[in-house]
Amino acid sequence: PREVRLFIPERSGSYPLLQFQHGFISDVDSYTDLLSRVAGFGFVIAAPQMYVGDPSTAPSVTDETAAAVEVLAWVQANVNSVLAARLSPELGVSVNPANTGLLGHSRGGQVAWRMLFDHPAGTQARAIAGVDPVDGNAPPFPPGGTGELVTDDPGAFQFPFPSLIIGMGLGSSGAPGFECAPANRNYVLFYDVSRAPRYEVVANDYGHSDMLNGDNPDGVCFGSIDGTRGLVRVFVAGQLAAYFTSVLSAQNAFSWLTDLSNAPVATAGRFEE
Repeated sequence: PREVRLFIPERSGSYPLLQFQHGFISDVDSYTDLLSRVAGFGFVIAAPQMYVGDPSTAPSVTDETAAAVEVLAWVQANVNSVLAARLSPELGVSVNPANTGLLGHSRGGQVAWRMLFDHPAGTQARAIAGVDPVDGNAPPFPPGGTGELVTDDPGAFQFPFPSLIIGMGLGSSGAPGFECAPANRNYVLFYDVSRAPRYEVVANDYGHSDMLNGDNPDGVCFGSIDGTRGLVRVFVAGQLAAYFTSVLSAQNAFSWLTDLSNAPVATAGRFEE
């Protein structure tokens, strides 16, 4: 039901499946560096392009969530046949559709969470992570309101598995009136309403879009200006890999989420296990 970019390990094996939801009016191709790094740790990642980058054609969050669930059902049913048809027999990459995790950036993070509780029977997901997730309506925001906040309902976040929330310390910065991850709807809310085990890690000196490809600062979602965006991509990819490895592959790497002393960027964090 949508175009889907696949990120595939270059070593034979059966891997967990992750579905990534892009941010508001973002292009999946902007995330290739980040998602390639995560896939290299041992995951097959499906990244659908939910709509083209035009705010006037963007669906509502509810409609995007329903479409994302349809994509996931298609991927879970067809990804192994797609891999078998497109890869050489020597590579032999496959996935276990029952071993699925969800993740997303910005509004896509909100969509990933909504997939779980709006359509609990339609995802079969066992893990959830957000990269600077944003609640409410996507920009441009309506005057005087933010739209319905999913984080207003803590009961919706009572999943039987851990959650990871990655925040950007400068995410609430941006062009006046167009802050990309406002403080009243950013990653903090998602952590606060998640049940334990829950993990929050924050890249202190980076903005809402700094994990996307490239090193130039974003003109709208203000962030790093020192050419070190590559480091935050390494950090975010490593945190995602540690989380999904721990939850989906039964290899305990949670210490990478709780001890940030070796992180390549300045960080903060909190967790409840």
